[in-house]
Amino acid sequence: MEKKSNAFFPAGYTICRQLFLFLILLSASTVVFAQTPIRVTGTVKDNKGAALAGVSITLKGSITGVTTDANGQYTISVPSKQSVLVFSFVGYLSMEQEVKEQQIINVALADKTNDL
Repeated sequence: MEKKSNAFFPAGYTICRQLFLFLILLSASTVVFAQTPIRVTGTVKDNKGAALAGVSITLKGSITGVTTDANGQYTISVPSKQSVLVFSFVGYLSMEQEVKEQQIINVALADKTNDL
């Protein structure tokens, strides 16, 4: 019986065909298990309770970021529950907050004290 070949594999390489098919299916399955982004919202205030507009909120270790609106509110998408948000604003101490199970993260930033 004569073995047939095709464009990808020469005749007699059925194990290669099976391995190739397995790798294709394996790579397709990673798309199914990819995490969906988590939407986090919140408000940033100072230690007296006043809303802070223009606060930078960045995803630690990346360039992804947003700023708060006039009411101190923000919305950002993060890739996982282990993501860490960094809140920073001129004249205030920066703060880091891990997302964990939270979808609403409200923050109060403390004033920097200048020692002259």
